[in-house]
Amino acid sequence: MKNHFLIVLTFISSFSFGQDKIQRILPRQPIYINLLDDLGNPLKGDPVLVLNYFAEKEGSYLFYFNEAKSKSESYLTENPKDPYAGLYI
Repeated sequence: MKNHFLIVLTFISSFSFGQDKIQRILPRQPIYINLLDDLGNPLKGDPVLVLNYFAEKEGSYLFYFNEAKSKSESYLTENPKDPYAGLYI
């Protein structure tokens, strides 16, 4: 009986505290094109990834990740790129 109570309690608490949602949006997905049409791209460079984070108490955030060709040379790779990150609240 005690085990059933713990299972039910865990199940109920997952609904009350599990309201955070993270959505990974890649440039080839249709929702990405709609998102950029609505909000635009705040960063320079080519888009790589957008993370859509939603929490009931904190609100909604969009994290943009872009990369652009680097102006300086690199010792590690032939085609160095500069990363850019931005946040849209």
